Amino acid sequence: MNTLKLTRFMAKSVRALLASFVCTAFAVSTSAAITFDAVASKAATNGSNTSWSHTTGSGTDRILIVGLATEDTSTSVLNVSAITYGGVALTAVANSTATAGSSTYDRTQLFYLLNPASGTNTISVTWGGAVNGISAGSTSLAGVTQSAPSVAAINSTTSGNTISANIAVATAGSWLVSVANSGASNATLTAGSTQIKRWGLGQSNSGGAGSTASPATGTVSTSWTASSSSQLALSVAVLTPSSGGTTVVAPAITTQPSSQTVTTGASATLSVAASGTAPLSYQWRFNGSAISGATSASYTLSNAQSANAGSYSVVVSNSAGSATSNNATLTISSTATAPSITTQPASQTINVGGSATFSVTASGTATLTYQWRFNGSNISGATGSSYSLSNAQTAAAGNYSVVVTNSVGTATSNNAVLTVNTGSTAGVIYVSPTGTDANPGTISAPTTLTAAIAEAVPGDTIYLRGGTYNLSATVAIAFGNNGTSANPKRIFAYQSEVPVLNFSAQATGDANRGIHLFGNYWHFRGVTIQGAGDNGMLIGGNNNTIELCTFKNNRDSGLQISRRASTLANIADWPSNNLILNCTAFDNADPGAENADGFACKLTSGPGNVFRGCIAHNNIDDGWDLYANTDTGAIGTVLIENCIAYNNGVLTNGGTSGSGDKNGFKLGGSGVDVAHTIRRCIAFGNGQHGFTDNNNQGAMTVLNNTSFNNTETNFNWRTGSTATFTNNASYNSGQSDTTNGTLTGTTNLFWKNNVSNNNGGTKVISAADFQTLTPPSGGFTRNSDGSINLGNFAKLVSGSDLVNGGTPSGTDIGAVESF
Repeated sequence: MNTLKLTRFMAKSVRALLASFVCTAFAVSTSAAITFDAVASKAATNGSNTSWSHTTGSGTDRILIVGLATEDTSTSVLNVSAITYGGVALTAVANSTATAGSSTYDRTQLFYLLNPASGTNTISVTWGGAVNGISAGSTSLAGVTQSAPSVAAINSTTSGNTISANIAVATAGSWLVSVANSGASNATLTAGSTQIKRWGLGQSNSGGAGSTASPATGTVSTSWTASSSSQLALSVAVLTPSSGGTTVVAPAITTQPSSQTVTTGASATLSVAASGTAPLSYQWRFNGSAISGATSASYTLSNAQSANAGSYSVVVSNSAGSATSNNATLTISSTATAPSITTQPASQTINVGGSATFSVTASGTATLTYQWRFNGSNISGATGSSYSLSNAQTAAAGNYSVVVTNSVGTATSNNAVLTVNTGSTAGVIYVSPTGTDANPGTISAPTTLTAAIAEAVPGDTIYLRGGTYNLSATVAIAFGNNGTSANPKRIFAYQSEVPVLNFSAQATGDANRGIHLFGNYWHFRGVTIQGAGDNGMLIGGNNNTIELCTFKNNRDSGLQISRRASTLANIADWPSNNLILNCTAFDNADPGAENADGFACKLTSGPGNVFRGCIAHNNIDDGWDLYANTDTGAIGTVLIENCIAYNNGVLTNGGTSGSGDKNGFKLGGSGVDVAHTIRRCIAFGNGQHGFTDNNNQGAMTVLNNTSFNNTETNFNWRTGSTATFTNNASYNSGQSDTTNGTLTGTTNLFWKNNVSNNNGGTKVISAADFQTLTPPSGGFTRNSDGSINLGNFAKLVSGSDLVNGGTPSGTDIGAVESF
């Protein structure tokens, strides 16, 4: 082989070898890895002593390093006479004192303490006199050889803004600690690209800073750059790892930085996640070149311009090797784009104790922020593009969604339903319109509903096959026929089939309800109940869930929660903690046309009953009725949220009555005070009031509701009310709103004297604030999780006074959080 061929062969071999280093993660068996623990710092002027607190962790083989950066006109004043940590003296690192200057002196020096006490202790330093300028920092580390640092280097200069010192590193996994000092007033010092700046403080006479680094072996340079030219001093020492044979694993990228688009002038943040033995160091690159100072796991670019568009990557390193991320492309756009959900979070089913992760993908101009919600309420700290929970219990079951926001808008994901199974060996019973009591309740030989109710044990599911069940007698779930909290008894529609329980054959009468639910822990889902001689369903038990059920054409309220027997005079015996979820009630009308509501929780209901995601429309009396009277006393507090009441007082066939109350939400009666809560609800087109206290003067919470186009008032709270109103929106009522109680600042917009009223504020409401106030033709539909699909109904337009006009800051006024 001639010389030219040999040269080419060797170059090719070297390139192949280097490529293998780039692509391979290494595990290097070395001494135990040094780990960073904590840092603290203090700046002062004109003092002969100073002190500060430092909190040391409990890692093994600890060391405390104190770096002092001081300035004075006398070198003798700069001499340290005492330095302690929790009363224990520190020792000067040999050969670590550097002094710059001739008339004014700037000094750096390092001190150490082996195995410092864990916990918070005071570091105290005393000098030979009053020092003009003091910048001091303390750094604790673990995994360090428990002997004096044996190698140190210093440097000083009388003028300039950069300084460096070379030091020999003999042991793999060693760390460098440094302290730098600039004589410039309030100086800022920037660490070199291979170092991690741990502290930096300036004062009127000078400025100091400290760093750590974890370099490879050999001669290593430690450098600092000052914000302005002055005399500089630098001290560096080597810390070697303690023995222990720990394997140091090279970095590997676990989460790549993501490409993004931002508008001109906006900020962009790129982030990376990497595994590997700490400490990891980071160096971000732009189009292949290192970005000065970009040495953390994320890199933020503010005021982005077209010149910043390009490819960004990051090199993650430790003593065992390095890993380079994929390129992330930053695009600079002149027009901002609101977020849009491109991949929705998915529903999941897990067992008790299991884990679940919900993820979303969204497009739109960066920076995108995320807020996950559980059943409509924000989850504290859940602000990433995914949300995970572990060791899930039954209380974690429900709806999870996320709101994605940027500078020009928001997007809310669909709800993802988390189902948490108890892991029971529950049985299944099948029922059909043609089933018989004698049948075993299999899918091929279904039984009847009454037989299945009698047979079911806790944890069983009764599946109703589709079709019409013509029933003439009340279906009774008797008191004492209970499920349990972990294993409720279930009556579910089978798959997507629609079972209709038709009680039209019943005579009209108070005793002729469709269903008596007097047991506890039952769960109905997907059942239509119609035509009953009185209530479609009367709930007299506790802890039941009624989900995605429809109540129509019943001859009293579609669903009512009240005591099961008139002899139960104590509220403790009244039905409590029932959840009515995503149900609909309409065309319920009594013969007298004055008493049938969509939903009623009244007269004798206990605490903790909740209506969520329900719709009541075209009922002859009220959409909701929470009436109480003086004979039986106060009922329990009720929560109504994310519900809609409209066109109550007139049936879908146009039938109406002059004697019905015709309210959307009627929240009391007879002057009996109960502190109900109603939030995120909408009332419109009702024959009297949208929301009314009905003489309930209790301390109700009326929060983020929207009411418009009701025949009388949109909100009606009379004299003596102690309710609190926050973030409510009212528009175009037949009469002036009456809002006695407490109005939260200017967060409400009411309709008084046919104009907008902001309680002294300047916000104004009109139809132009909404994307549309016209309900969808054919009525509201539901999302896959059962929640109400509003489309653009009652959502605000960008630029409306109501957007971010509520409290807390960033909350919209009205029922729908649009931006």
